[in-house]
Order: sequence, then C-alpha cells, then structure tokens
Amino acid sequence: FRVVEAVRQEIDAPLGIDISLKSRIPPGGGLGGASTDAATLLKYLQRQHSIPDEIVKRIAEQVGSDVPFFLRGGTAIAAGRGEVLEFPGDLTDYHVKLALPGVRVPTPTAYALIDRLGCAERLNPGDIDNLHRAFLAGDIASIKELSKNTFEGPVLKAYKEIGALFDRLDSDPTAILTRLSGSGSCVFNLYACSKSLCFSFVTSDEVSKSDGA
Repeated sequence: FRVVEAVRQEIDAPLGIDISLKSRIPPGGGLGGASTDAATLLKYLQRQHSIPDEIVKRIAEQVGSDVPFFLRGGTAIAAGRGEVLEFPGDLTDYHVKLALPGVRVPTPTAYALIDRLGCAERLNPGDIDNLHRAFLAGDIASIKELSKNTFEGPVLKAYKEIGALFDRLDSDPTAILTRLSGSGSCVFNLYACSKSLCFSFVTSDEVSKSDGA
C-alpha cells in the first residue's frame, strides 16, 4: 500500500497495524475504486495517528490524482491533475443508473487509446462552470450540449461490449444523457427526478433483459 509507506515516512514511526481491505467497487470500471480505497485507508490512519490535515492532503496528492477528491466526496470541480478542487455544493433532483459491463478498462490502457485513436470530445474554457449552472437550473439542453468525456470515443471503439452497452442505454428516451464513467468501463444514464441525487446499479445482462435484447 503506497498510502501506508507515505504515512510511515511522514510520521517517522512504525504504524503497528495489519491491513485487510475489502473493496466493493468494481476495478477497471472508471469509478475511482483504487483511489477510494486509498482515501479510506488514509482517513483511518489520520484518525489513528492524529495526522494534520495538510500532511494528509500532501500524501493524497502523491498517491493519486483523484485521491484528494475521495477524501471528501460530493460534487466537485477539479483542475490541475484533479488535486485542485472546488466544492460548489451538491446537485439535487437527478438520478443516475450505472451499468456494469463484464469487462475492465485499466486506466493506462484508456490513456493509451486516446494517444492512439485521438478524441473528439474536449471541454472548452468555461464549459465546466456553465455545465454546473445548467445542472442547478435544470437546463436539460445545455446539460446535453456541455457534458463531455474525452475517453468515451476511443474506449467505445476499442471495446465492443462497452459500445453495445452504451447504445442500449442511449436508446432510453427518458434519460437526459448517456455517458462513459471516467475512463470506463462502466456506463451511466442520467435522469431528472424529484428526489435528491440517487443511484441504481445494474449489470449489462440486466440492461439486456429490460430492453428485450
């Protein structure tokens, strides 16, 4: 565990613990599973050893680009490598259906696909702030226009199973949009709903059954 070694070096003392970590987040799914594990372990070690927040933040940035986000979670706008975070307030009135395919996309592979295949989806300056405002206003047309994922095109081309799952979800006329989650492999639909932001999880087989495939 890189977190353990980083903490040990910072406090210059043995930690005196045995670690058994059980993650329920599918690996290679674009859900930040490894970073969530690292953040959870880091928060535990902070409590056990009274590590100051500034040291925890520094360790998080060293361990992984999105580990600082998972120390807190919620709705955030990220810059830099992902370690520069702004928390503008959580979104409400949206529902996410997350579909889990039967394949994994390692993050290095996803970046290599961008280098090899290129990408058409790029954010323009100001798009992220405009997208957040569109979510707050319930501006569906702007949400569809401004929501982008650079990994989406290359990953869908390279992984036919993910592309097929994406197409099935994208055929749902009640969804605001369909997107690849992070660098893949999971795909999600976003819906408007009257409740606070909520989630449902389905497998690709369940998606096939629901649409009669």
